[in-house]
Amino acid sequence: SDTHTRLGGLTYNLDSAFALKSDSEGSKYYVYESGCEIRITYGAANSDSFLDSYFNGIRENFKNEENYNFQNDTVKINNNSWSSLSVMEMPNGNVTAPTLRYKYSSIVHNASFYHIVFVNVNNDQECLTMYNDFTNTLDFE
Repeated sequence: SDTHTRLGGLTYNLDSAFALKSDSEGSKYYVYESGCEIRITYGAANSDSFLDSYFNGIRENFKNEENYNFQNDTVKINNNSWSSLSVMEMPNGNVTAPTLRYKYSSIVHNASFYHIVFVNVNNDQECLTMYNDFTNTLDFE
């Protein structure tokens, strides 16, 4: 079953299989199984280049992982444009096709930023399906 939740002005539904592991004023962190996580944070966006700096920082974190590639997208969800950076593991060793391991999605809305971090290091299909269902519900009040 889904739970309808608010964080700042953002509303969303997330399958109740995701357990809420931590909840603070600006952040909620959910875990489905080991290696399958969703973290949602928000706060004041202090500059126009805010998202660029955020995504550049993520790329920097992965720069020593030679098997990882990045993919940038802009996705329209309920009339809002979210920017995302997917971190894919490329075919090598046990991986036969590009595999999504991490996805960072962000938006600046009414002078606040919202970040959603998705982790699926074990390539769990159920995890990915529930995440996709969740992202389709993202909206603002």
